[in-house]
Amino acid sequence: MYAFDFAVITFNEYNSSIIIGENARIACSAINVPGWSRVDVMRFPNYRHRKAELIGVITSDGTLAPGVVKNVMLNKSILYTDSFTIVMDFNHVECADEGIYMVRVFSVDTVVLEDRTKVSVQGKPSAQLSLPAEVVSGRWLLGITCKADLGYPPGRVIFQMKGLGQKEFVEFVSEYEVTNTTEITGCLTRVTYKFDDSFQPNHEWNLTTFRCAVIDTPALPPGSNMAASNEEILQFLPSDVCNWYPGLRYIPHPFDDCKRYISCPSLYILSCDPGKCFDKSSSICIQAMDKQQMTTSLLNGTTSNFNVPEKEGLPNIRFTRNAYSLYIGEIENISCTIENMRGWKTIRISRLSSRSEVEGVATVTWPEGTVEDGFFQHVSLSENSMATESGASLIVQFKNVQCSDPGTYTCTVEGDQGVMGSSNASVAVFEKPSAALFLPAEIVEGRWVLGVRCAANIGYPPGRVIWLKRGPNQTEFTTFLTKYRMYNTTTTDGCLTQITYTFDDNFSPNVEWDFTELKCAVIDTPAIQDQSGLVVSNTETLQFVPGKYNY
Repeated sequence: MYAFDFAVITFNEYNSSIIIGENARIACSAINVPGWSRVDVMRFPNYRHRKAELIGVITSDGTLAPGVVKNVMLNKSILYTDSFTIVMDFNHVECADEGIYMVRVFSVDTVVLEDRTKVSVQGKPSAQLSLPAEVVSGRWLLGITCKADLGYPPGRVIFQMKGLGQKEFVEFVSEYEVTNTTEITGCLTRVTYKFDDSFQPNHEWNLTTFRCAVIDTPALPPGSNMAASNEEILQFLPSDVCNWYPGLRYIPHPFDDCKRYISCPSLYILSCDPGKCFDKSSSICIQAMDKQQMTTSLLNGTTSNFNVPEKEGLPNIRFTRNAYSLYIGEIENISCTIENMRGWKTIRISRLSSRSEVEGVATVTWPEGTVEDGFFQHVSLSENSMATESGASLIVQFKNVQCSDPGTYTCTVEGDQGVMGSSNASVAVFEKPSAALFLPAEIVEGRWVLGVRCAANIGYPPGRVIWLKRGPNQTEFTTFLTKYRMYNTTTTDGCLTQITYTFDDNFSPNVEWDFTELKCAVIDTPAIQDQSGLVVSNTETLQFVPGKYNY
């Protein structure tokens, strides 16, 4: 009978799968091993088929020599008797920790006991779904995205949907192209699936709930068949939502009363900066105290740059002009001057729109020296405005003149007893027209000339487009109409209109048209400042390639 006939070594029972990113512990116990000299602990990694790695060596005198595996530590609380337990602590489990773990007990240089166990690692799967910020009825929905950690062993991603009134999610497969990108770190795989869809008809998809999920991996929690993402609801923004707020450029988002708002008429969905909410009354993003903190240096009671007469005359309120002409897209100003009106408390600048609606532009108070801008995010008082106890010079700046800006603007001064006086000025807006002519690349004698095209911005108030030609022996351009097909496309953005006229013609006989100059022009709009009354395109010359020729 040998000394080690009754010796036993075994790995203790434990969950054979340890979780990547977490801490874990496994242990191996040896019983009745008299005269042991050292214990070697090592592993044979499965990951990337690497060679055996030494975790550590413990000798009978209590010395512990660590090996090359840095995140696995041998526990020193070991009983140095004939029976002992080796404990391995994993600090932040990694992919490389998967493998066969072995404990060998030596007597001098002879292995007297040996046991091994298989350790599997698992990576928890997760998924996150995001929908695009802009979901407009009748438009393509671009960029439905699922970012997923597939776990380890890796699973796969599915998309699920639940219609309004339905109780269960069902798997959904887009009819259109799905793109994906894959990132692999160690044994872990992260994928990003992205697809676009038209979701037609809209009434079937509105208020549908979507989610994505990782399935088919043993790394799922016990009793679970998937790792589901957050759930997002498709809420289609009505395409006519701008009509709910006629005349306003920025309107509230119907599904979000704070973080998001809408730019009309383009239906772009915008977001407020962190810590701010969209304010319906002012059409801007504000903080809770913004209205109380709108004291500015432009209303500080000083008189620099403000002409106060040496002797006070009669009270006077006036705009610098009775009528203003502003150009769309430009930075423009209108000014109201108040003189000799001691005791004023409030100056209000408002607008009577073409729909007979009174809309606030700006309000100034005295002696507080505060200013509050009105409904229009692109209209505010200029920093060059000034105020004193007897009057003010207020400059209203349009940072980007828009179609909605025309109307009658009123500057009203109020005191303790009510209205002290007011002044009016009319504001009209104009858009400068433009035109560009395009000829087809191929003009062959005897063939139809297809696609003579004029792309025109007809200005505001809108004008109309004419065609002009001048023959080789003519001195003046004259208007002409094609005898054949003409068609046009029109795009309207607010009050602005873009028109593309296209026509086909055979220009027969060719001898009359060869080397004829063509151009188009916009006429009949007051937005044209040129005395000629028209804005012309570039000039192009018809040059026919002979139908029969030899090289």
